[in-house]
Amino acid sequence: GVDYWGPSWDYAQSQCETNAKIEGVGSRAVFQKGDAAGLHFPDAHFDAAVSNFVFHEVKSQPDKLALIREALRIVRPGGAFAFEDVFFAQKHYPDREALIRELSGEVAELHFVDMRKADFVPRFLKSPLVAGNMGLIYGRK
Repeated sequence: GVDYWGPSWDYAQSQCETNAKIEGVGSRAVFQKGDAAGLHFPDAHFDAAVSNFVFHEVKSQPDKLALIREALRIVRPGGAFAFEDVFFAQKHYPDREALIRELSGEVAELHFVDMRKADFVPRFLKSPLVAGNMGLIYGRK
């Protein structure tokens, strides 16, 4: 796992490590500080990449398409990816459909889910500040 773990966050790397131990994967999980705009891993290094509610928070790279491409860079061909973010927030994604079209031409398989319509998300979480702008991009590279 990679995170910035800046001073404005109310969680820490040690909490992630503790949670991994609780879930029984502590010996197989590694957490490190990093920046999603420049991941320090070789191309095609991982079988999969997951990002949950991160890209809109990355200040070092305002181009969110570039962030998604960086996350995809470290996934091997045929590997899986799942990126959930505030894809309906105009501030961060002014042309969501263009972003999806662009990515569709760069991966083998791409799907987009409007999480605002997901039945399993409780109604009170569907406010614009929580899940009200959420979308999920997933597929295979």
